[in-house]
Amino acid sequence: MTLLAALDDLETLLKSDAKFIAWLAKYDCHNGKAVTFLKTNREVVNIPQRYLPCIILELPDGDFGAKAMGGVQQEFAHQIDLVFGIQVGHNKYEDAFNARVELIDEVLPSFFLSHDRLGSYVNDAKLQKFSTDSGVHFPKVFLQATILLTGYAKRG
Repeated sequence: MTLLAALDDLETLLKSDAKFIAWLAKYDCHNGKAVTFLKTNREVVNIPQRYLPCIILELPDGDFGAKAMGGVQQEFAHQIDLVFGIQVGHNKYEDAFNARVELIDEVLPSFFLSHDRLGSYVNDAKLQKFSTDSGVHFPKVFLQATILLTGYAKRG
């Protein structure tokens, strides 16, 4: 299993998560449209409206840790940024605020506490930090969550 396969597993799990789907239905004005996953490093301001709702995956930083006896495996800790993007209705300022709060307070913690292993590659997935656009792109709403994925890279 590889990091790419673990990220594909993450995508599949998020797309089918009942709380995440309910959150989209509650706040995103593109009701019923499936979330788009984008593996890119484009700035959110350059994401066209047709891609919303979306989750942008980015690979920022990581560390390699101790190596096991005989060089069979080595620890890793990869940070992954997930940028969640939706569009709320015009003049729905409170919905924009509430959407961000529910995502970081309820939806994401519940998801990652239920899915802390991804494939046979990631032994632990946990939320590390988040940041929001604070209305900069309203009525588009963006929230970035940094996830820490840890496990062991094994000799092929």
